[in-house]
Amino acid sequence: MAYIKYPTLGYVWHSLSTSQKNSVYIDLVQHTSSLRELLPPIEGVVSSAFQNPAYDSRVGSSYLGPLNHEDFHSVVRGQMPLGRTAELVGQEAVGLHTNHYRTCFTHGNLTPRNIMVKNGHVVAIIDWESAGWFPEYWEYTKAHYTALGNDDEELIQLALTKYFLELEAEIILWTKLPEQGTPGLVSRSGLLFKHQGSAPSKAWLEARKTCPKKDLWAVELARYQD
Repeated sequence: MAYIKYPTLGYVWHSLSTSQKNSVYIDLVQHTSSLRELLPPIEGVVSSAFQNPAYDSRVGSSYLGPLNHEDFHSVVRGQMPLGRTAELVGQEAVGLHTNHYRTCFTHGNLTPRNIMVKNGHVVAIIDWESAGWFPEYWEYTKAHYTALGNDDEELIQLALTKYFLELEAEIILWTKLPEQGTPGLVSRSGLLFKHQGSAPSKAWLEARKTCPKKDLWAVELARYQD
């Protein structure tokens, strides 16, 4: 593993010229497009880079999978039955979780602190802990999930393939469902909020009554009911 000593995009952002920012944008488009061109070992399966359980702070602090897209989306909506999702969350989430998506290699944490630059060019992308094979929209929506509303983050979002409807549905899920993700600061509509992490809501617990007893959240649920 090589040691990269160059500064991060977030550190040098305000010292970059417009031309250098454009160069960073072009580099990010090329790098992220290259990742998306990789062929998945198994189409339709969410996993780590080497087909092991995946990790993503949007879902929680535990590993999950490998599992197919349908089961992954079930985890994302807190195991809420699809038949009740429109009623409790909205039709947007139903569309998101029933559409067919390609499986793309995803970094999963494209933030300014993980992009290293030199002379206005990207020289390294670091922190691949969340990388793996995810539905094709995940890179774009996840970049908004971790964003704090800064200009350098907007540049990253612009460089990614756009999924506006999927982002709209994900924002609804972030807002209405229990906070399954890892605790931390998040930005919503230009305001900063402290994300408390997993905390099932009454709607989530009620919807779980019709779920199988053994699933990815069954073991975790006990800690919230103590």
